[in-house]
Amino acid sequence: MLDQKAEEKKQQEEEEAARLAEEALALETAVDSLGFIPDSLKVSPDIAPDIIMEDKDAAILKRSGISVPPRFQDQPQIITAEIEIFASGRAGKIKILVPELDENDDYAKFISTLLRSWEYSPATKKGVPIGSKSRFEIDLNNE
Repeated sequence: MLDQKAEEKKQQEEEEAARLAEEALALETAVDSLGFIPDSLKVSPDIAPDIIMEDKDAAILKRSGISVPPRFQDQPQIITAEIEIFASGRAGKIKILVPELDENDDYAKFISTLLRSWEYSPATKKGVPIGSKSRFEIDLNNE
């Protein structure tokens, strides 16, 4: 009898976990399409007082580890880029701010693809992730 109850409880927990995972995916998809978190989805400090309610700038969390191909070694390896970072942490529009590069240049396209593959932490306002545009100086030799 105890085994059956434990098994039922385990099954209920697994179903609840699957339901929550589906909801989380749906929320992430909605946030990505909007580019911001609607007020209805924000966590109130009264509900979660232990969340640090601070403002932070967006940041690079993880580089992809992809190296600059040999054909681009003669191009600038330290670049400045303006990156739109959604509240979900995904990269949106990327503008390469290197005067000698045209955005349609193969190297600029490579850099944009590379930067889009990285992981970012979004900016926050009072602890709530928000979409933003951030400027980064990036040394591609350290990739």
